[in-house]
Amino acid sequence: MSQDRDDKPARPRILVALDASPASTAACRAAAAVAARLGAELEGLFIEDENLLRSAALPATRLVGIHSAELMSFSSEDLASQLQAQAERARRALEDIALAAQVAYSFRVARGLVGQILAEASTRADLVSLGSRGWGMPGERRLGSVIGSLLSTGHGRVLITNEQTPVQSGPIRLIVDDVAHIPALVDALADTLPAPSGGAGVGARGPGVEVIISVTHADVAGAIEQAARARLDARGLAVAGVRRVGGQDGELLHSLSRGAGLLVVAADSALVAREDDLITLLAAPACPVLLVR
Repeated sequence: MSQDRDDKPARPRILVALDASPASTAACRAAAAVAARLGAELEGLFIEDENLLRSAALPATRLVGIHSAELMSFSSEDLASQLQAQAERARRALEDIALAAQVAYSFRVARGLVGQILAEASTRADLVSLGSRGWGMPGERRLGSVIGSLLSTGHGRVLITNEQTPVQSGPIRLIVDDVAHIPALVDALADTLPAPSGGAGVGARGPGVEVIISVTHADVAGAIEQAARARLDARGLAVAGVRRVGGQDGELLHSLSRGAGLLVVAADSALVAREDDLITLLAAPACPVLLVR
């Protein structure tokens, strides 16, 4: 049964969806680095996909050898055994990565529908971290489906990484094209940054935030800047700078991810309104991307 967000631990938590693939392991490593930077805890979750288990139980199911192309019999018991082995590899990988990053962690296995299980688990986390590849079908299309399920029925904050994503000490970039998105974007950052060691106020915690405004109308851009500064100030986050950029598509976000430590964008933004723009961004981001609803 899902728990209310009031039941989440005091320490920020990043839920990491693991599938034992190289991309998932690399994404876990990236999430651990972000967790270390933000003072968060990792919660590893390996999901035994119920649809795969049902398919394996069908009499006509066969396994095709990668090298021989030979058809072999395959049962639900065979798949369950493989999933158990994958879960153990994922657990060991999470343990090694978390210890190396010096972050707290936990791990569990659940069986069910991927999107549903993630949505339920996400209610106990501050962020959900997914690798952009893996998941048993073409990466970005499958990922888009999982993200859609999370954002619509589960959690409103999803962190995306992949095996090529370098985690670096660059700035947090808050990308805004609608003043209505500012509360959710800023609160997503403030809720996951470590608590201040003493005293509130601007710069009391976390790195400075670069506010990137993606609108062309001067009055609208001015209103966004004013609102962003006020919200960041209210949440005790420093403003490292403000700049305005042109363009509204995934290519712009991809370019802005270069040199950044974290890119934060609203899931409802015009920048990712089209599925192709979202796929462009997620295919090869130059830094972790946090989608917020």
